[in-house]
Amino acid sequence: MNLINTFFNVKVLLDSLPQLLWGLAVTLQIGITSILCGLAGGLFLAVARLYSPPFCQFLIRTYVDVFRSIPLLVLLIVVYYALPFVGIRLSPFLSAVTSLSLVSAAYTAEIFRAGIEAIPHGQFEASAALGLSNRHTMVDVILPQAVRIVIPPLTNNCINVLKDTALASVVAMPDLLKQATQAQALAANPTPLIGAAIIYVMLLWPMVIVVGRLETIFSRGETMMAALISIRGLKKAFGRFMVLHGIDLDIAEGEVVCVIGPSGSGKSTLIRCINHLEGFEKESSVTVDGVRVEQGAALAKVRAEVGMVFQSFNLFPHMTVLRNVMLAPMRVRGTPPAEAKRKALDLLARVGISEQADKFPSQLSGGQQQRVAIARALAMEPKVLLFDEPTSALDPEMVGEVLDAMRKLAGTGVTMIVVTHEMGFARQVADRVIFMDGGRIVEAGTPSDIFDSPREERTRGFLRAVLNH
Repeated sequence: MNLINTFFNVKVLLDSLPQLLWGLAVTLQIGITSILCGLAGGLFLAVARLYSPPFCQFLIRTYVDVFRSIPLLVLLIVVYYALPFVGIRLSPFLSAVTSLSLVSAAYTAEIFRAGIEAIPHGQFEASAALGLSNRHTMVDVILPQAVRIVIPPLTNNCINVLKDTALASVVAMPDLLKQATQAQALAANPTPLIGAAIIYVMLLWPMVIVVGRLETIFSRGETMMAALISIRGLKKAFGRFMVLHGIDLDIAEGEVVCVIGPSGSGKSTLIRCINHLEGFEKESSVTVDGVRVEQGAALAKVRAEVGMVFQSFNLFPHMTVLRNVMLAPMRVRGTPPAEAKRKALDLLARVGISEQADKFPSQLSGGQQQRVAIARALAMEPKVLLFDEPTSALDPEMVGEVLDAMRKLAGTGVTMIVVTHEMGFARQVADRVIFMDGGRIVEAGTPSDIFDSPREERTRGFLRAVLNH
């Protein structure tokens, strides 16, 4: 019993409780102020990055990178103890709030940026078509959707800020930890420190539960922007050669994603894993619209929702163009022949080759065959379309007609993942560009991020080699 009382004494806890509650009030004051400043600053930085000139975007990226790299403890010491040497003296409270706010704003900016970039590009286009200004587009259309996406990570960030307030004690701020340390020294008993830990748990545990609930809601697709395709830890090897090294990727419904990179970087293998044309390691996870991609009955369901256009066309040579487009809807979806024919003719007209319906693939040019392949993939009304270097097997003069068909398709809202070497197409059409090398995602971002201001040297080197030839 004496040992227990030495470690945790109820009387000592009750005696120190007023001091601990005073420290809790100070902690909440620091934490809430820092959270609000961080939210405002982070939102401003994220939106400003979208509409600022390149130099301002560079400054914002630099700020975010710098303050995500500095340990908070070091920043607190610099602000409180070093700034007075240049004539800037801040109180302990302002030092703590300033340091926490600067770091929180950097993380919050990245969270908001990711949420804004997850909004399909069509939302921006629809707003522009309605004549909405940039401000109204952001306030009325984009931010309400983005906020729903970023609520879980923002709540996590708030939890981290409240926990980090404990570091304010190094600048003599009488927060919860400081008060507990003083009470512990006065009582010569660790009970006040244990009491402070209990108070932190009581304060933050409900927030942790809320985050878990929010993440569950998002994973069930109860928000409009849940990922249509989710890839986690994707690994693929051919013998001893590892082609994909633990890829993590989410693709939202309606998003157009272009995958670029040197030959042999794993681009085609990545998209072929999505519909299990290539198997992958058992510990990897790929889901399409909530259905896990794996051998079994569910695989047919996935493939019915995922269309694919191959670089070598892969049309059925013994069937006419019309029959190529009609076959899958009749056999897989049970569409009556008359309806399948009507839809097939509509699709052929949509890609500009309705007059070739009764010809065989061998009678068509490469560009025409690829447009038939696009129509065939669309005939199943898929939720996702995969394009595996659709222009690489074409003569240069035929590339344009296929890219034009794909541009029109991108404007319809269908989810597209395009492996391509056509940088102009990726810049013009993509919502997001992913650069791969060595079986890994090196960098991902908007076309402007990747082509105008890539962060990684490997990305810059690839683009210099590709765009200068």
